[in-house]
Amino acid sequence: GCRVLAAKNGKVFYDKAFGHLKYDKKQLVDTNTLYDMASCTKVLATTISVMRLYEQGKLDLNKTIGDYLPQARGTNKAGLLIRDVLLHQAGLKGWIPFYKSIDDEDGKLIKSFYSRIPRDGFTIPVARNIYFRNDFIDTMWSRIYASPLDNAGKMVYSDLDFYFMAAIVDRK
Repeated sequence: GCRVLAAKNGKVFYDKAFGHLKYDKKQLVDTNTLYDMASCTKVLATTISVMRLYEQGKLDLNKTIGDYLPQARGTNKAGLLIRDVLLHQAGLKGWIPFYKSIDDEDGKLIKSFYSRIPRDGFTIPVARNIYFRNDFIDTMWSRIYASPLDNAGKMVYSDLDFYFMAAIVDRK
């Protein structure tokens, strides 16, 4: 199922839902159905921003991550071509399970990593009434830079590709 909403100048002129919640077609979706949007930011923000930078001549697909991100220099990620990163064939790991170090063995949030309200050191919104510890971002980048390269030249979808591309967009 899906929902299509279109607005212009702050006024909704089209709002309809289509399809079913499951393949068994027992329950229709409606305009109140909630969807897990998961990795849409990659497509809806990062990819479009990368395309715009390329169009403006501010991003060269034949340059490397190290050309754009000084913090990558001296790591095994520095020489990865932007073109290969975008094609998911640079050899980056598919993903790194960061959550394993910030959730307990029962999958519950470890309080030292989260806050229910925004406060000093906890300003990254994760979900309603959950704010992430700011300094863990540095830990994540350290783990990304320390991760091995594997399968270079083979297409392996990776979240890490988009972390790098978003970082490059942020610098431009």
